[in-house]
Amino acid sequence: MMIMRIWVVFLSFLSKSLHPSIEKYLDEKQFSNFNLTDGNLNWNDYDLIFPILDLYPEKIVP
Repeated sequence: MMIMRIWVVFLSFLSKSLHPSIEKYLDEKQFSNFNLTDGNLNWNDYDLIFPILDLYPEKIVP
């Protein structure tokens, strides 16, 4: 079985945000506490969410 890993860089998206509920995820401890829910990366009960399919191009559009 082959395992593929894709690296997505969230830092540029997070650092450009002025919204306090997003800015707090610049803290690595906060950022690393996510769940995979219904095919989405989900932080703190939908405080921050990224659909997995949007991450495949390896570019997050604000």
